[in-house]
Amino acid sequence: MTGRNHTTLRTERTRCLLAALFATALALLALGAIAPASAQAAEVTEPIIIEDPAQAYQGDGWEWTSAGSSGTLTLDNASIHIPEGTTSSAIVVPDGATIHLIGENVVTQDAASTPDLYYAGIEAEGDLTIVGDPASSLEIIANGSLSWGIGCAGDLTVRGVEVNVSATTIDDPLGLGSEGIVANGNVVINDGATIAATGSEYGLRTEGGLNITDASLVKFGVENALYNSCSLHVRGETVIDDVTDEVVLEGKFAHLEGAATISNSMLTADINDNRGAIEASNGLEIVDRARVSVASPGIAMDVTGCLFVQNADLRSEASGGRAMAIRVNGDLAVDNGTVTALADDAELTAGINITPNLTVGCEDHRGILTLSGNPTITAEGTHYAIAFWAYEEAWENDPVALDPTIGALEGGMLSYAENSFDGMDFVSVWTYATDKVSLTDEYAIEGASQRVSIGREDTLAFVTNEGEPATGLEIVRAIAADGTEYEAAEWLDGSHAGYYRFPRALPDGVYTIVASEGLRTASATVTIGETVPQVVALELCPSLRFSDVDTAQWYHESIDWAILGGVLNGIGGTDLMMPEAAITRAQMAMMLWNAAGNPEPQQAAPFTDVVEADWHAQAVAWAYAEGLFEGYAGTGTFGPDDTLSREQAAVVMMRWQQQRGEDVSARADLSAFTDAPATSDWAYESMSWAVAAGIIKGVEQESGTTILAPQDECQRAQIAAIMMRALEEAPTDTVA
Repeated sequence: MTGRNHTTLRTERTRCLLAALFATALALLALGAIAPASAQAAEVTEPIIIEDPAQAYQGDGWEWTSAGSSGTLTLDNASIHIPEGTTSSAIVVPDGATIHLIGENVVTQDAASTPDLYYAGIEAEGDLTIVGDPASSLEIIANGSLSWGIGCAGDLTVRGVEVNVSATTIDDPLGLGSEGIVANGNVVINDGATIAATGSEYGLRTEGGLNITDASLVKFGVENALYNSCSLHVRGETVIDDVTDEVVLEGKFAHLEGAATISNSMLTADINDNRGAIEASNGLEIVDRARVSVASPGIAMDVTGCLFVQNADLRSEASGGRAMAIRVNGDLAVDNGTVTALADDAELTAGINITPNLTVGCEDHRGILTLSGNPTITAEGTHYAIAFWAYEEAWENDPVALDPTIGALEGGMLSYAENSFDGMDFVSVWTYATDKVSLTDEYAIEGASQRVSIGREDTLAFVTNEGEPATGLEIVRAIAADGTEYEAAEWLDGSHAGYYRFPRALPDGVYTIVASEGLRTASATVTIGETVPQVVALELCPSLRFSDVDTAQWYHESIDWAILGGVLNGIGGTDLMMPEAAITRAQMAMMLWNAAGNPEPQQAAPFTDVVEADWHAQAVAWAYAEGLFEGYAGTGTFGPDDTLSREQAAVVMMRWQQQRGEDVSARADLSAFTDAPATSDWAYESMSWAVAAGIIKGVEQESGTTILAPQDECQRAQIAAIMMRALEEAPTDTVA
């Protein structure tokens, strides 16, 4: 038969004289008129060896029909049992042969192989096709040490029949085992075929590709397993498509070296092997309604390249210490699919681990998680649920690419941790976590979430302010026609600013989406039904939360800006903004302090009328220290409740711009204003600058003229407009 070499199947074999005489006798018998084989053929104990394909051969339950350089071997309820001591495979056919099955056929091979010469139940010297009548079957039992059930030197095709192959092994000192099916070419299983192949080292091993299309039930397994055994080992491309029942892997893991695709089929692998359930070395696609379920200690699903799940389900479960449900050395992409990665409660288990494939050297395998359509990912582990590992230079961007309506339904936000290890480059890790994450010198991720669920809600509200996401809204509701209200919560996963999601899918119907606080568009009507998930854009208008703000007035935009930026917060404890009220010195100091981010003052305010308990104490202390306000000379007082005139506001604003490092050298001719002479001498330069800078534009009169009004009290809304213009946050065409 064949040597242990995995690239060729040698046809040289030693045969005894009896075997040669037996073959000659068969040839002579074939020349005579032989009655057809009975339904229950006698047991054949001598090997069936087709020496000359051009000849006709026949025996109990079998017949060879020549077709030139090859032909067809028909097995008709054949019973073939090759005993120990035989130095040949049970059946040997030439390249291009077809085995046609009729009824139930059994081949038992008890001949013992050696590490250099393997015997098989069926040995094909090249390509082999196994077909048959409906409901026909073939059972191959290879009991000898190091035996093969089927050994094929070329392509093996099984169509429309049932083939069961079992190859067991006697303990071998070299650690070698038997193989159910081994092929040097491609293996094709189709046309409703049912096949099971079991060995002690390999269930099925092929040096070419594996194509299972339109098959019924396919099983590959390992019994009496050796440490290095595989239920399935494919060096070429693997395609599993339209399997009507399922593909089952048993005993040991599957190793797929070429690109692999599973579509419209169910694959199950419950493997008690620390090496995992499936190892795919060149990417794995699970698509088109496929359902893949694997379970194992160790790394249950281990993919190098890209793991792509589209319109399909993948469930991977890992058990035992340091086990991992899914590891991807490359990219994980899920499009309208479901991925469930569960690790048990043993120490340091992990759900999903993603690292860049540095050997590929292309952008497509940088360790990215991409979610699109309507996907769902659920992962959990005692160590972490989902983590993204990489050397620092391997990443240029965020490793998570999400559709705008997809994010963490539970499990926290994407967090970053870093550390360096002895003898290694800088290492970083991203993980979905509930809080800040740290990475220890023992590669342990501390503070990571133990469970993460990522997906898309059926109903969302996206709230914006002039196109920018709005966050922090306390109430967003969907109101049904019958008055039932459904409240949304802000989506806080770090990647969906401005999105508010409802706790469950809303029943079909027409809804009014409202946000009771701060929306210019008070409501938007949407229809929930058999459509894509709703995303409702509502323009933010924080002024609506204050009962005394007239959104038709000139100050509307500046009040919105001041509220959003935290510059104005209204009158404490009320729903009042009082935009047209005169601003006090303390209020002005507070607005400037808010705009600066509320820095800690260096010292307390040195004024007798400002005490530490006052609401404005820190703001006044900071404004004084920055030189924005000076207090009343000779009195030791600040006058926090005194109102500011427009010219006083101009002086403070000019000082503020100087303090911020802005150029204040511009000057305007104030003579265009009829009341310019009313400006105090000490304020004239500041008013001239304010007009030149477009910060103060004047007050329009009923007569149509515009005056400077330097002595008039300055309104709260006017200061908001002036500050907004100074910071170049909005158009400057309103009057103030």
